[in-house]
Amino acid sequence: MITITPEAARQIQHSVAVSDAAGMALRIAARYTPDGQVQYAMGFDDVGEDDLEVSCGDVRIIIARQNEALLNGVTLDFTEVAPGQSLFVFLNPNVQAGHGGCRSGGCGSGGCGSGGCA
Repeated sequence: MITITPEAARQIQHSVAVSDAAGMALRIAARYTPDGQVQYAMGFDDVGEDDLEVSCGDVRIIIARQNEALLNGVTLDFTEVAPGQSLFVFLNPNVQAGHGGCRSGGCGSGGCGSGGCA
């Protein structure tokens, strides 16, 4: 379903440790914007009745069933895109290049890594 690189998993675990999100899962959502781009959102949340849950080691991911098709096959990475600037990057094979395929707002330098959990 979703692949999480080791770098992204470490950053998610760090975020849980420094916030009040203990016991919560990371919700990932995606939607098409009116101009055909894909916009991603992430935040810690509890699992709901209509959610799918995926575990990757200690990282729990939840996705609303309505987002399943758009997020299937996505790789989530955490990478440095400029000196001192790192962010989560989405590589989405379901979206044509130039339409939010790497992350919302376009693609940065440095590709999404392989490996992690699916």
